[in-house]
Amino acid sequence: MTVHEVIDTRVLYEVRDIYWEWRQFCVALQDAYDGWAHAPASQAAAAFREYRRILDLEERVALEYAAVVRRLGP
Repeated sequence: MTVHEVIDTRVLYEVRDIYWEWRQFCVALQDAYDGWAHAPASQAAAAFREYRRILDLEERVALEYAAVVRRLGP
């Protein structure tokens, strides 16, 4: 096994891990959206803030995922 193969394997594991994290945020985002969509008027603002918070987190992880995938190269 060469050094290059070890680095590629580590990156592949990182891709797998960050992908799993991103998928978890996707589920949480859908749950937050559903919570906002079905919230009573008195709780809609708080539900929207939670949705936006999860949306921001999902975006951050998606950008990390994209960066890791770019490291794999063409």
